[in-house]
Amino acid sequence: MRQARKHAKLTQVQAAKRVGVSQGTLSELEQTATGSSYTPQFALVYGVNSLWLADGTGDMLDPEARALTPADLALLELVHALTPDQRRDLIRNLEDQKRLNEQLLAQLLQRRGT
Repeated sequence: MRQARKHAKLTQVQAAKRVGVSQGTLSELEQTATGSSYTPQFALVYGVNSLWLADGTGDMLDPEARALTPADLALLELVHALTPDQRRDLIRNLEDQKRLNEQLLAQLLQRRGT
């Protein structure tokens, strides 16, 4: 885990803050070198393969893995500040908006085809 953090050029404090754990928790995870419930989140923050981070399977750098951008991090911080009910409402609203956008696009494409 330490190798992945160093690859991402993050301090323990920075990485822990982005995942929402204490620096002490991250330090312990790095020392024990075992996967945890936070492994997928750390993999996303570090831009590495989550299986590699969990147990060493595969390559550290998964071609499909990418580090979070500043915009991703800003969005995560906003969502993290919401209550569980607000998060559920946000997800529901985003799903509704996606569905509406897909319907509008289908209508536009249908009009162009006729």
